[in-house]
Amino acid sequence: MVQASGPANNIRREPDAHPTRLDSLELALLQAVHLFCGVLLVVLAAKTRLKNHLYLLIHFFSRIMQVLPIHNGANTTECPPLGKLIVLTGPSGVGKGTLMNEILKRYPELHYSVSATTRSPRSGEIDGKNYYFIARNKFEQLVTQGEFLEWAEFAGNCYGTPREAVLNHVQSGKLVVLEIELEGARQVRTSFPSARSIFILPPSFSELENRIRGRGQDSEEAIARRLQRAEEEIAAANEFDIKIINDDFEKALTEIEKAIFE
Repeated sequence: MVQASGPANNIRREPDAHPTRLDSLELALLQAVHLFCGVLLVVLAAKTRLKNHLYLLIHFFSRIMQVLPIHNGANTTECPPLGKLIVLTGPSGVGKGTLMNEILKRYPELHYSVSATTRSPRSGEIDGKNYYFIARNKFEQLVTQGEFLEWAEFAGNCYGTPREAVLNHVQSGKLVVLEIELEGARQVRTSFPSARSIFILPPSFSELENRIRGRGQDSEEAIARRLQRAEEEIAAANEFDIKIINDDFEKALTEIEKAIFE
């Protein structure tokens, strides 16, 4: 089950504002070296009384200052580089779930964000691995609390991506991948502009229809709704950063890998 959590803006780590004792000693020593070099310059310039020598000494001193390390105790802990958020979307039946599963098998270091849904589990699906299966009233409560990075209703069921887990993993430097519907992908592009978005296209609309019918899971009425929605979704493909046609499985995987790791 998805648990309510605190606001996302509390996850950013603040640097330690108090230098350690060692940092303070290093800083004091460097300041003493700077002072000594400054005094030495003045004495040498006074003795030589030669302006060109003074210019040379000042240049030499400035070069020393460039190579001397200056430490600030407030920045002694290096922050990890930010990770990246990858969004995979496309019409129902295009094969994005199969592609995502293979990518995760090949690259276990990727973090797959598990979505929450109000629909019932299908055969073989595991709560917490495939989805967080929750009641509609709980889902609506999380929406009200702002706990979703994106959410949408599709085919009578609600789907949403828990916000805090995604932001925490991106903040810690990980590659996070989402597989979501079009409406949710649009929300992520708005709220997380740096995300890289990938739209998976079918080879043709007739092939997409064959794949949906081949599942054998939906009534004729449900298939008609899915196909009508698929037409609308395919028309939105140009909104996304990268378009990949899933006509050859291995070729599509290679293109997704390139989009994730380039």
